[in-house]
Amino acid sequence: TITSHPEGCRISPCQPPLANLYGPDSLQNIRFPSVDIIENERQRHVTRKLFSHLERGVLLRANREGIFIKRLGQDPQYNPNPCKLERDAVVKIFDTARFLQ
Repeated sequence: TITSHPEGCRISPCQPPLANLYGPDSLQNIRFPSVDIIENERQRHVTRKLFSHLERGVLLRANREGIFIKRLGQDPQYNPNPCKLERDAVVKIFDTARFLQ
């Protein structure tokens, strides 16, 4: 999916709630493709497991500095295990200046 929305986009495995509590209403909402189209059973299982951790989605935004992502996940009280992408932390996943060097 190509998007050029100035505020970024929210990517999630499910339809966002009508009252968007997890990010600006101005974001473009994009759904991950269904795991049912994955032919390999193991990969389908792993993807379902990943989607369970991303049920609220991720916010993605790009600007001149790079690409940034923010995971909208479950509260730590519901998921005590550490995550590689911490909930509500903005992480730079691509650095434009470094790439251009």
